[in-house]
Amino acid sequence: MDVTKGEYMKMWLGYNLVKEFIQPDKTVKKFGNICWFTNLNTKKRNETLILYKTYNPTDYPTYDNYDAINVDKVKDIPMDYFGVMGVPITFMDKYNPEQFEIIDINPHFFNIVEQGLPKPKQLKIIGQKDPYARILIKRIQFEIVDCCEPCIDLNILKQNPKFKEYKSRQLIHEGKVCQKTYHRILIKRTEKEV
Repeated sequence: MDVTKGEYMKMWLGYNLVKEFIQPDKTVKKFGNICWFTNLNTKKRNETLILYKTYNPTDYPTYDNYDAINVDKVKDIPMDYFGVMGVPITFMDKYNPEQFEIIDINPHFFNIVEQGLPKPKQLKIIGQKDPYARILIKRIQFEIVDCCEPCIDLNILKQNPKFKEYKSRQLIHEGKVCQKTYHRILIKRTEKEV
């Protein structure tokens, strides 16, 4: 199946990773990496991937033919890197469109082809075995805004059973996702001349 970038961005993994099917003749056919795609919103799709590793050039080499770093495992995505990263296709199981933007997909390179540029054959790192297929992603940065309202670490707020999460009120403060808790309107009284 040949899928365009626009079509690919409109679907994501569903809940089930299928391992076997019952065929019409009642025999069981087993598979390795089979999954369901959907365009229905699921709770799993909106879960934030907790990042704890920090970037350093030794553990995250740069590709020689693409401006991105290589990340060998989804759990190793660095929390302090905001450039383009090549991650394994297993990332799709953790993909949250509010946390990451999909830039391109290796070996298809939809964006490069759309720009009329020659498509690289494979991502390369000198002195290493070519990485398997990679999804090229970039973290979405929240803008830090000056405000006169407190913000509290989201993990602390989630410990309260009555807490309600509002993505529109979240920002990054000192490297942590926080939620602004109280909105305030600043007013000044003016005297009207009589």
